[in-house]
Amino acid sequence: MAAGIRTPRILAIINLEEIIYGGRKLSLEKARERGIIGQDFQPAILVRAFGTRARPRDISEGTGLNKETQKVILEDAKELVGEELGRGRMNPLTNTEYLDWFAETFGYNVGMVHRKGDLHGLLSAHNVTLDVRLCDLDTVEKIENNKERLDEIRFARNHSLRSMVSSLKLSESCFNIAANNFQKSYYSAFHEGERRYSW
Repeated sequence: MAAGIRTPRILAIINLEEIIYGGRKLSLEKARERGIIGQDFQPAILVRAFGTRARPRDISEGTGLNKETQKVILEDAKELVGEELGRGRMNPLTNTEYLDWFAETFGYNVGMVHRKGDLHGLLSAHNVTLDVRLCDLDTVEKIENNKERLDEIRFARNHSLRSMVSSLKLSESCFNIAANNFQKSYYSAFHEGERRYSW
């Protein structure tokens, strides 16, 4: 977040003193003695705050969620983004406006990650929320070469962005516009990093 990348807020990391095993509480010491957990393993709970936890995959076909639930998830996300943009409930975002915002914000986030010299590693429709917060940062690693960076841009665009277009039931031309907005926003964020890291 300090680098200008939209991610969930970390509210707390809680180290556990006990685990539940076989329906019973077990101290970590006993769990280690019995070989249930490794000697160096420290179970913890990461508490994150989201605007929405929903992801593009949650509103796509084949998720197991019924259409009404998917519609509620989408409308909630659009309302959340509308409030962030100062639109309010009286002037809700259309699906096309929402896609444009998603593409630009997503492109900017990816550009900021790359600007820091990092790759996310898996920018699928599962690892970005509907309010464009990058999740599951355990795959982040340093960029080794320009090909890795370009591959991640293509993957993000062709998976997460295409998933949004499909879920919103918009046309291929909408995808092309969104992909262009993603690219422009990406390079706007990345430009300073490109000079800094000499890619």
